[in-house]
Amino acid sequence: LVPAHVSMEEEIPVPESSHEVAPVSAPAPVPTPAVDAPTEEEKNNQPTSTSESVDTHATASASESSSNPSTASQQVVTTAPAVDASSSSSATAETTPSSSSAPRGLTVHHLDHSRSHRVIWLLEELGLEYNLVEHKRLPSMQAPESLRAVHPLGKAPVIEDLGSNGERLVIAESGAIIEYILDRYSKGRLRPATGTQQHLDFTYYLHYAEGSVMPLLVMWLVMSKVPERAPFFIRPVARAICEQIQNGYIRPQVMKHMEVCEAQLQKSTWFAGEEFSAVDIHMGFPIEAIATRFSLEGSPKLQEFMQRIRARPAYQRAVEKGGVAI
Repeated sequence: LVPAHVSMEEEIPVPESSHEVAPVSAPAPVPTPAVDAPTEEEKNNQPTSTSESVDTHATASASESSSNPSTASQQVVTTAPAVDASSSSSATAETTPSSSSAPRGLTVHHLDHSRSHRVIWLLEELGLEYNLVEHKRLPSMQAPESLRAVHPLGKAPVIEDLGSNGERLVIAESGAIIEYILDRYSKGRLRPATGTQQHLDFTYYLHYAEGSVMPLLVMWLVMSKVPERAPFFIRPVARAICEQIQNGYIRPQVMKHMEVCEAQLQKSTWFAGEEFSAVDIHMGFPIEAIATRFSLEGSPKLQEFMQRIRARPAYQRAVEKGGVAI
């Protein structure tokens, strides 16, 4: 009954947010030495040629410093074309924009309405420069083939970076990406000190988000899609079975997890203590998913958590640049 094409990375689609991107300024032309004008005969013998125009858009804003996290990060945006999996040609995303003003190195491959929202949000909180390559979902809501050119699974999030020796690094999975960025770029920010209870909580919820909560939410999504794709004559049976699984198993389990999260936020303002950290970014996605598909009614601390994260300037910039997460 589970459709083969439903991806673990896919979420229920919502209308895409639109945002404007400013064109990158072209570099000043290099002067060339003067030459004698060609004769009319030479002009007539000159072959004509045309060059293809390249549609490249970027936004470039001042990079945040560690002392001023409210300033927008610099990003260069390119859009990878969406190609149907059945197409004989595959699309690849431009990961190193040709503009001389583009930052080199860290590149985020972003799929609309997906977990990659977390990565953009984290980079905005840290004020890092990054390239943002946008991959658009197919009409079937599956990820495009362009992501397979980056990582064999063809899922988001995935990032690229340059290693210490200039080698190309490709990193997938939300938790692994967050740890990599913190280890290499955060300079101790957005993560509690080791050896503390806050650091233990940080580590726990970093694994808890994808290991415990998200599988239930993906299962709920799959069960909601099965009746739509079942043969017409068995749809009533498929719907009855799926609703029984949803209401008899998945919903009670989600409610238990809501109780755990509510209790943690009663002990501290954030999931890993009194200071905001990267694990709050990580937990933001499943909490938003629960709020969308279920309800946060009766969970006042989770409601407050949602209000606080959505009020953060870095969160708002992430939505502006990459669209809403859910």
